Amino acid sequence: NYKTFKSSADYSSSGQYTVVKLSADDTVVQCSTKGEEAIGILQNDPGSGEAAEVAMAGGGALIKLGGTVARNQQITTDASGLGIIPDAAAQQLIARCLESGVSGDVVACNVVDGEVHAAEA
Repeated sequence: NYKTFKSSADYSSSGQYTVVKLSADDTVVQCSTKGEEAIGILQNDPGSGEAAEVAMAGGGALIKLGGTVARNQQITTDASGLGIIPDAAAQQLIARCLESGVSGDVVACNVVDGEVHAAEA
């Protein structure tokens, strides 16, 4: 389940497989706040103004991790758009990992959409 948006910045060297959100001008920008609301995971490496292929909820994707994650764990975004385990209530879930990994790894996941409840944090 992919959708194409316009990239708001140059992600050709560092943005691929990171979590993104929509900006005020309807372009995609890398998430910059831990646990914030996101639209999906960037799957290509666009330059500024180029087509950004975003994996949306309901489909598979690859995601770059910002910490250690076990297979089948749900993850949110850190302040750099990397996948991490949620640590507080009301952080938006972005995916469920299909593989285990550590910071810097790129792993397969299913993109989801939801919030972490207090009991899961």
